[in-house]
Amino acid sequence: MNALGKDIGTSEGRRIMGMHEPWHILIIEDDLSIQQLLQAVLEDEGYVVHAASNGVEALVMLGLGVFPWPALVMTDLRMPYLDGWCVARRMRDLWGEEVSVVVSTATGDEVPADVQDTVCAVVRKPFELDQLLDTLSEHRRDAPDPRPAALRRMKAMAAFA
Repeated sequence: MNALGKDIGTSEGRRIMGMHEPWHILIIEDDLSIQQLLQAVLEDEGYVVHAASNGVEALVMLGLGVFPWPALVMTDLRMPYLDGWCVARRMRDLWGEEVSVVVSTATGDEVPADVQDTVCAVVRKPFELDQLLDTLSEHRRDAPDPRPAALRRMKAMAAFA
């Protein structure tokens, strides 16, 4: 507790006091040079960056709890195995709407109707750095980790199989 009686040991208390834990962000990018550039820029901005080279790797890392639940996921659109839209669909199906997804693309693809509730923004490559940082800041969420509830749902569904 601080002098004002606020519990700063919780994320809500830190937020009230203008403090917060570092924002975790997951970057899914198959181009290593872009992945490393984004990681360096975002770490300079104070983010804790986790990276995956494709959608399958990202979903496995999230499912295993390799790192804290991210405030935002930024995924490339065109990747091997799963494209960015598919990653957004799988994340929504597995963990509900507790995830913010920003898709990056060099094409002019429109957001498919079935992922409009999950994909909160599309950023175009090449990136305009200030615009990218503003977009990420606008859409990051301090959402609770949905993985424990999702695991309970999966176990309940398995019991009926």
